[in-house]
Amino acid sequence: MFEQAKRVARNQPAVTETITEDLRTLAQIEKDDQLELAALEHGVELHPTDWKLRFQLAYKHSQCDNNDMAFHHYRKIPSPLRDSIAWNNLGVSFSDFAMPVKSIGAFRRAESMSDTLAMTNLGFRLLHSGFLEEASLLAKKALGFEGYHSNVTDLLKRLSELPGEEDEKETEALEKVKPKASFYRQLGDAALAETPIQLGSKWLAPEGVLDASLDGADLRISGSYEQDENALAGLLGGLTVGKLRDGFNLLLNSGATC
Repeated sequence: MFEQAKRVARNQPAVTETITEDLRTLAQIEKDDQLELAALEHGVELHPTDWKLRFQLAYKHSQCDNNDMAFHHYRKIPSPLRDSIAWNNLGVSFSDFAMPVKSIGAFRRAESMSDTLAMTNLGFRLLHSGFLEEASLLAKKALGFEGYHSNVTDLLKRLSELPGEEDEKETEALEKVKPKASFYRQLGDAALAETPIQLGSKWLAPEGVLDASLDGADLRISGSYEQDENALAGLLGGLTVGKLRDGFNLLLNSGATC
């Protein structure tokens, strides 16, 4: 049926608009996003100054994750003709393309038109940057409007949750650094301690007995240990496993740096 309609439209341009509207209706019924986008794009071509239709096209692109096309069409709506929703959505588009200054500016324009969704978007951005009090003031402002956007409650929830989450992170970070802080505290004590003039010559380590000696302020540790020549062969069983002797020397210099 639509193939016949399209042939009629080619021969009678006056009916093109009707066919385009019907095509969009069919796309909505069939939940065919690409077909609806095509119908909207053609509608905008027919009426390039129909800003309401262009907004609908931009919004549909955003629903389909075509963020670049959404930005393209939102930006084409003249500034004086943008309502609060258009300014808010343009703010989201600016944010999608890493333009925070323009994004905040657009949200501010929508806020000045009493758009509570824009207030929420501003509040979240302030909160993510650490401005808790400023975000809280915006949330309270949005609550003062009848029929405020449902996202306002999401902002209020995050405002109540975030301080506790950061308290937990602070406690976790301080607990995690305790061993390191203890080490550096002992290192500081050792830096002011008198260098020993003698120490035990034999040290017990997991690998065996180590030899230790002092050379001025430097500590020298040496030793040797045995290990299987082929550890995998030992796992296979029934094979003779040889022994390898390995040695090492370690010099701890008092003048070492980080």
